[in-house]
Amino acid sequence: MRKLFFLLVFIGLLAADELKLTREQMRLLGIELAPVKEQELAVKVKMPAEVAKDPRLVYRVHSPAEGILKKLLVQEGQRVKKGQRLALVWSSEVAELKAELSRARVELETAQKRYEKLKKLYAQKVVKFVDVFEAELELIRARGRVRSLSALLSSYGETEGPYLVLRAPRDGVVSKLSVYPGDAVSPEELILELSSYERVWVYGYAPAEASVREGAQGTVLKGELRVGCRVGFVARELDPKTRRRKVRCEANNAEGYLLPGEFVELTVSEGKVKGLFVPVEAVQTLEGRTVVFVYENGRFKPVEVKVLGEADGHYRVEGLKPGQVIAVKGTFFLKSKFEGVEGGH
Repeated sequence: MRKLFFLLVFIGLLAADELKLTREQMRLLGIELAPVKEQELAVKVKMPAEVAKDPRLVYRVHSPAEGILKKLLVQEGQRVKKGQRLALVWSSEVAELKAELSRARVELETAQKRYEKLKKLYAQKVVKFVDVFEAELELIRARGRVRSLSALLSSYGETEGPYLVLRAPRDGVVSKLSVYPGDAVSPEELILELSSYERVWVYGYAPAEASVREGAQGTVLKGELRVGCRVGFVARELDPKTRRRKVRCEANNAEGYLLPGEFVELTVSEGKVKGLFVPVEAVQTLEGRTVVFVYENGRFKPVEVKVLGEADGHYRVEGLKPGQVIAVKGTFFLKSKFEGVEGGH
């Protein structure tokens, strides 16, 4: 212990950019060395990401006709079941169409009775055939009008008196309300939005050099939580601001752990990749730069590297050469010795 104390005092007197250590000193400090090797490992690339709704599970509810929102039967945040009533809309179009259909049914009933009566009179040779023929044509027209108006009314969906009844197209949560009772509505105006969160999309931004492919398996990292996902889309061009590729990973979210709008981390498998790999512990951040500590001629110096991916406790890096000797353990001490000097230059 006394040896280590005097060693640290001695090292503290040295200029940190000329840090020299003997093998015995490194042993006392717990610093271990290893040569950089080219290897082939199963790599995962880690990237910043954001959770978003799956747009295929978002349903926008509109009124099929112009009118006034009479009653809103749900509130924001409420969970609803498929077929549940959401709102009632009063529509003059529906009211007029129903009145017209009612008149058409009366006319049909009248035409039916007249036709039946003329048929009997024709059988008794009281009226001419042309009278029966004209009555039959009128009956056909009346039936056609009722069918046409009924089909038009059905196109508006369910009705209740002069009201349109809007129902939930599927299970979900009312994620947005755009209008309230008394507001005018139309087919173009959103009344409410239903969202299902059982699946979500996680958008990550991978480095340009990462070999991410559609169909690859990924993992969403949220604190200690791990959620599996599958890559469904990889952009064919770089984002002009970040110079990264957009990646969409689709995750099951039945438990609701992932919340649209929150930031997470995403790791995606690149498969087996050849490259230069160093232990995770060998990589440190020094004054905002990612570095490893190269050992040459009895001294250490920080060398900036670029992390390209992660694999089984190793980082795939760029910026080193095969055969270079680096510190793989005890690097926190080296970082502390270089940190002040790097900032001062």
